[in-house]
Amino acid sequence: MSYRSQEQGATLQYGERLLKPSGRSIYEQRKKYSNTNFIMEDRSQYHVNHLATFPLGPGEETQTVDESIKKLKTMDSKGRIWTQDMLLQVHPLAVSLVDIESKEELENYPLSAIESCESLLDNWRYNSILILICKEAHQLKPDIHFFQCSEVGADLIRSDINSAITDMRSGKAERPNALRLNQERMNERNSPSPPSPLTPSPKMAPKAPITYSPMIRSQGSSPVPPYPTTAPYLTGDPEPHVR
Repeated sequence: MSYRSQEQGATLQYGERLLKPSGRSIYEQRKKYSNTNFIMEDRSQYHVNHLATFPLGPGEETQTVDESIKKLKTMDSKGRIWTQDMLLQVHPLAVSLVDIESKEELENYPLSAIESCESLLDNWRYNSILILICKEAHQLKPDIHFFQCSEVGADLIRSDINSAITDMRSGKAERPNALRLNQERMNERNSPSPPSPLTPSPKMAPKAPITYSPMIRSQGSSPVPPYPTTAPYLTGDPEPHVR
C-alpha cells in the first residue's frame, strides 16, 4: 500500500499549540502503551512515532539522507511536524506499520524493498530516530521515512530489521541472536527505578490527524519523551542496497 496526501494548510491557534498534558494524562498514556513493545519468536513489535516521509533522489528536494535530515530539522524549527503513534512490526519477510488504536495495517514493506535502515542518535529533541529508505516495485524513486523511537531505542530496532534483511538475503540465522539481545535491553529499560525529583516531566508531541499518510505535513509540534544518549551519531549496518 502506498499513498500520499497534500501538505496541510491548517494553522493551529497559539493556545492549541502550547497545551501541556497533565501528569495524570502522561501516566495514562504510558500505561496504555506499556504492552505494545514485545518480541515473540520471529515477530517483534515496537511503539514508534512517525515524523515525516520524503521522496528521495535526483530531481527531488532531498537527494541524500543528510539533506533529508536537514529538511526535517527545518520543518521542526517552523513547527511543521506532527507525530503519529503507530506500531512497527518486524516479520521474517516484511516490516509493517499498524494503527495503534484500530490495529489496521497502514503500510507493508517487503524486506527486499528496504534499501537502507539506519538510526540517528542526536542531541536534538528527536534524539532516537529510525530511518528507513524503501523503494517498492511500482516506485521509480525511494521514500525516506523518519520515526522517533522513545520507548525502545532506534538502534535496537535497526539491529532487528537489519538482521532480518541479512537472514532473508543470505539464508543465515542472525536475527534470533539480535532479538535475544534486544529483549535483554528492553527488560533492563523496563526494570523499575526510583524516580528522580530533578527530572522534569516530558512534554508530549502533538498528534497527527486520525488518517495516516506517510507524506503528511502539518503545523505545530512539541517534544516527545526522549531516549537518552550522550553523543550524536548515525549508525547503520552495511547492508547492500536493493536495486
